[in-house]
Amino acid sequence: MQKLMIADEQATRLIKKARKNNTISTILGSIGGSFVGIPIGAAVAGGDAPWVLAGVGAAFIGVAIPISIRANNQAHQAAERINQVNSSQPNPLVPVTFKFIGNQQGLGLALSF
Repeated sequence: MQKLMIADEQATRLIKKARKNNTISTILGSIGGSFVGIPIGAAVAGGDAPWVLAGVGAAFIGVAIPISIRANNQAHQAAERINQVNSSQPNPLVPVTFKFIGNQQGLGLALSF
């Protein structure tokens, strides 16, 4: 896919943005998950849980989710752009025929063009 994107600068920019945003989202989500997990682990262990840390972790996760959604949208836009650039219309002058064939081994469908 990267070789296809080299020909289209807009798709290349979109995929680079998507990768950057995905990295940022992963880092923020991991930090948030850790911050949420520490108080839960402390509470399960019977200690005094720092619930403020869980709130900070939830905020990190809340920021990571829209960034992740944006990264996915950018990747989809880049793929759509490449598909539009590389799509070709079928030639209407080439005849296409379908035939049902059969022999000792069974039945089949033959496509000729």
